[in-house]
Amino acid sequence: GGRYRITDGVRVRHVVIDRAGGVRFVTIEGVGTLRFEKAGAGRRRGRETATGELTAPMPGRVVKVMVAAGDAVVKGQDLVILEAMKMEIKIASPADGRVKAVHVTAGDSCDAGQALVEIDAS
Repeated sequence: GGRYRITDGVRVRHVVIDRAGGVRFVTIEGVGTLRFEKAGAGRRRGRETATGELTAPMPGRVVKVMVAAGDAVVKGQDLVILEAMKMEIKIASPADGRVKAVHVTAGDSCDAGQALVEIDAS
């Protein structure tokens, strides 16, 4: 875990690495959060799922919720913004569909893997 800076010789980006159990979360400024888990470690969770439950990729705080149950959403639409280690993480819809449920509100703390929003694909 920790904070790092990476560069390609032109741009500098800040990187935060965090862990929750056997899962590692790498948040790259301007790119997003990647989840690393040993192969065969169980069901994949988080933004990778096409529909269903979208979960927090790492522990943090809910900054903003931009949808409500019943709202129609399109693939790539921002649904929730989290803050973790002073970085914003946007949780976007993985597919067109409708919001089935919203499980958090602005100001809530969340754990890695905690349900944020449920989406039904259209």
